[in-house]
This record gives sequence, structure tokens and C-alpha cells, in this order.
Amino acid sequence: TDESNTSKIERHKENLDKQVQEFSPISLQRIDPGEFMMGSRNSTSFPHAICDLKDKNILSADLSGKVRSQNISSNIPEWELDLNGTGLVITPLSTKNYVLVGTDNGKVHLINESTKRIISTYSDHLGPISHIAINNSQQIFATCGTGGRIALRTIGSEEPEWVLNPQDYKSDIEYVEFSHDSKTLLASGLHANVITIDTKSGKFNTVWPKDKGLALKAKWLPKKNYFSILHPNGILSFLEYKSGIIYKIIRSNLPSACDFEFSKDGKRILFITEKGSCSLRELPVAESILIIRPDGKVEQTPDFYFNVSKPKKEKSLELETFLLKHQDNVSFNES
Repeated sequence: TDESNTSKIERHKENLDKQVQEFSPISLQRIDPGEFMMGSRNSTSFPHAICDLKDKNILSADLSGKVRSQNISSNIPEWELDLNGTGLVITPLSTKNYVLVGTDNGKVHLINESTKRIISTYSDHLGPISHIAINNSQQIFATCGTGGRIALRTIGSEEPEWVLNPQDYKSDIEYVEFSHDSKTLLASGLHANVITIDTKSGKFNTVWPKDKGLALKAKWLPKKNYFSILHPNGILSFLEYKSGIIYKIIRSNLPSACDFEFSKDGKRILFITEKGSCSLRELPVAESILIIRPDGKVEQTPDFYFNVSKPKKEKSLELETFLLKHQDNVSFNES
């Protein structure tokens, strides 16, 4: 009968639930048809930890809302503070014994590691903190969260220099980075517009709208005024930051690449994949033009400066169109 069939199905579900709970290392809850769950990506919700090999020290956060410091060889923390929120981002200041910790409740704490005290707590965000960037002089820092808000502060100041909301720039930013001269912020997010922000005024410019091609993350090339965007399928594009003009395309042959880092000299690039693997590559030389200044100083640059100076009658190419027209700029070999 229909009733007996229904009871069999229910018993089967119960037995299945018991088996899942028995073999799973974490507690799980069944989602029935017509129900759904929402949450942030797992990479944004893990407690953070950093290691200082020079001082042989580990600074870590946990789900209980505490941040602690301990020696690498010890299991006992040297000190511990309750932040009342899980530390998702830990960013040390190199010139002072300070550290900035961003939490899942939108708070950013400035901690003095010497006195083991919280100096200041900033509440500029409504969602979990996704990234904290500090400029080269260690005087100003920028924060962003999963709520899309971006804030710039001077170390020790009570009020932010400026705050940008996602309604202002029509996107969702999860990562920010200062230019080498600290005058410009480069901001990006998963499948979001890539924008640059004047650090003094807070005015922004969309240099790569997402309708031109999806972006995963954007980063400055070291000590340069141009940047690179990682796209899906491991494609890396290089752009001039004011115009957003592409001057080079590289295919990494790593379709699951989700992040990347440049070496300090800008000659190598490290790709990080969703599978947890890393690939270190030599970065192809793109600076094909030599410039000798009147004072004798020599610089190298890609030829995009000449392309930018020419009047453009046609619209800028979208990423896929660019790739089709420039098939010669292909992948590079692993080092």
C-alpha cells in the first residue's frame, strides 16, 4: 500500500541519516527537498594563523574567538586574548610590534604584542573581514569584508579616512592591495569588477568591468604601475592601471588556479589551485621598450604606453575576443 511504501522510505532515510552521522567526523543535518542552506565560501570562514620563522613564533586564532601567541616548539601559549569573534585575517606590521586581526563579526583589532593588549577596535564593516592591506610605510591600512564595504584608516586614528559601500561602486570587493607608492588601491573580488581607488580622496575607477570577462583576483606587479588579473581556467591578463588596456595574456594550463603571488623582484609567479597544489613559474619578460631619461636613468616598460597615447576609434576588446585575436600569446613553461 501507499502507506507502507511511505513508512519504508522514512525508515530508509532514518537509517541513512544514522550511517552518515556515524561515519562523518563532523555533525551534519539533512536538507529535505524544498529546503536550502546558505553560507560563505569555506576559504573565507577559516580561523587564520601566521608563522614568524625569525622569532620562531606562531600567532593563531580559533573558533572560540581567541587569538594566541606561542613558540613553535611549545603547545602552551605565551599569551592569549579574547576577541569575541573568530580571527579570519591576521596581518602584522613590520615596523612595530603590532598586529591587525579581522574577525567574522566585522571587527578589526589593533593589538600590541609587547604589552599583550588590544589598542583599538574598529567597526567599519557589517560582515566578516576578508582582507587587510598595509601600505609600505606602515602608516595606513585598508580593510574589506564579505559585505563589500572598503575602509581606509591611519594607524591609531579614531575615524576612517573614507568608507566605500558596495552601492557606491556596484560590486563586491574581497581583496585590496596598495600600489608601491601608496597612492592607489587595487580592489577585486570573485566575479566582481576590478577597481582602483585614490587613497587620498576615496574616488574610484572601474578598470575592468566584469562584463568584459570574469575575474578571480587582481594584484599589482611589484614596484610597477600596472597589474595582473587572474581569470577562470588559469588565464592571466596584464593591464595598464589607468586605462585598463590589456598588453599581455598568459595561459597557465592550470584550470583550477584560484590565487597567485608575485616574487618581490617580479620575475616569478606562484599559482595556487583549488586542489591545494602550487606551481612556481618564471614570468615572461614583457618590458620590450627601453627608456633613457634626460638624467641618465634607464627604465624598461611594456609597449602599452605607446598604445595608450594613440587615439582609439574602436571599443576596447573583451577578454575572449582578445584571446582569439592574439593566439600567439600562449602558455609558458614551468620552471
